[in-house]
Amino acid sequence: LGELPCLAEATVRVGLSLAEEAVRPIFGKPLEEKEEEEAGFAVIAMGKLGGGEMNFGSDLDLVFVYSSSGTTDGIWKGKPADRGPVSNHEYFMRLVTHLRDGLVSPEGGRRTFEIDLRLRPEGQKGALAAPLEIFARYFRERAENWERQALCRARAVAGSETTQRAFMDLVRDFVYGEDLSPQFKTDIAHTRERLERELAREVEGRIDIKLGHGGIADIEFLVQYLQIIHGRYNPALRGPNTLAALEALRNAGNLSSTQASVLIEAYRFLRLAENRLRIATSHPIHTFPESPEGVEMLARRIGYQDDEAGSARAKLFADYERQTDNVRRIYEAILRETMA
Repeated sequence: LGELPCLAEATVRVGLSLAEEAVRPIFGKPLEEKEEEEAGFAVIAMGKLGGGEMNFGSDLDLVFVYSSSGTTDGIWKGKPADRGPVSNHEYFMRLVTHLRDGLVSPEGGRRTFEIDLRLRPEGQKGALAAPLEIFARYFRERAENWERQALCRARAVAGSETTQRAFMDLVRDFVYGEDLSPQFKTDIAHTRERLERELAREVEGRIDIKLGHGGIADIEFLVQYLQIIHGRYNPALRGPNTLAALEALRNAGNLSSTQASVLIEAYRFLRLAENRLRIATSHPIHTFPESPEGVEMLARRIGYQDDEAGSARAKLFADYERQTDNVRRIYEAILRETMA
């Protein structure tokens, strides 16, 4: 699994290079608003790609940012470009469109990755790419607490290093530099409850590994909650990777050694089960099969066997219940303690 984000990052970097080759001859070079230097552009990974912990079938959560407003110079290889000068916004929108289309609809036929761009400012209503000043204003005036959570996993993966650093500085100041509202502590719990109630909808016979009771989301929400609370004072807690963050929280004393060990074991178990599901079905699902035969096959793919101690299916259910109950117990205890 550690190799999947490496493949995704390499694909994004090559895709960006190809997109620039396609767009630059049309408009020329984008320039900074008040200088003759080239405007920078960066690709920011979020979600599982940002954390370096992709699943089989993961989509790529991406955010696109450029350094400033301005215009292109309208020159290509010493001659007038095909279209001439345009605003940086138009240039970078065309660049992002080329990159997105190349990833989801390549000339070779099958798409490389699914792309999710909804984590940009204003979500689906917002522009695909925006300058740093727009992100700064949005973080300062309108961003919500769930976006602070999501940005815990932001990581620059391609483009101008200067623009990457500038954007990550904005993220750091927003996530860890601002005073938290009194509502923050309850927002995390309420958002998690809504995901479980409205999306997981676990009933008899339905088990959601990701969003259900004690599932992956419990661990991720807890980690992000603790990172935001304590990361303001301890930069060592600010990494985007969940397992690394759990170790850092243990080392800092924000989780006991036992709590961290339980969460790490559960996270590895749940991710293993989720990925065995995805490999078996070739779909990005995270719910147990509904049929006993399907669960039996999943159990065997994970490594369980029938023996005198019980069936593979029974062992899977027993371990799943134990792991998720342990996760929920820690999740509730920590939120109760910090919200008291």
